[in-house]
Amino acid sequence: GGAVPLSYRVGLGDDPEVPRILREFTDVSPEAWYGESLAFVFQRGLFQGTSATTFSPLQAMTRAMGAQVLWRHAGAPGQALSLPGSEVLSSAWYASAVSWAWESGILCGDRAGTCAPEALLTREMLVTLLWRYAGQPAPSAALVGFADQADVSAWALDAVTWAVELALLTGDTP
Repeated sequence: GGAVPLSYRVGLGDDPEVPRILREFTDVSPEAWYGESLAFVFQRGLFQGTSATTFSPLQAMTRAMGAQVLWRHAGAPGQALSLPGSEVLSSAWYASAVSWAWESGILCGDRAGTCAPEALLTREMLVTLLWRYAGQPAPSAALVGFADQADVSAWALDAVTWAVELALLTGDTP
């Protein structure tokens, strides 16, 4: 597929829906620093929460969750399930999203070559999913200025560099 636009302006400002959305979830404070962002992704159907009354904002994200968000952003494309490996069951809540992400080359195998949908999504993995979804654009410069840049895995270097260029990842510099 072609490049997919990923830029959004999150500031919802005085949107009267934000307080209502935040009140729907018993585990989200209306004063939470991430409140506007949560309302933004919820309004657009990218995230739905973990139940009718919980969002679980402190829950770690899995590879399946990451695939699900991008699948929804892509419009939840319907296609025949082509499940990667025996660890993804057709009855799993994420089966369509993981199948789409796998077939699209967005979600690739882990070190063991398996899909590992329940594995936790690291920052490297997350930006690599976003980078692949955006069409794997080449970064315009090398990754420099970060004390831990040598810790970036080789398979994620272009994605992390791209994410830093777009300010999707920021950090402390030495």
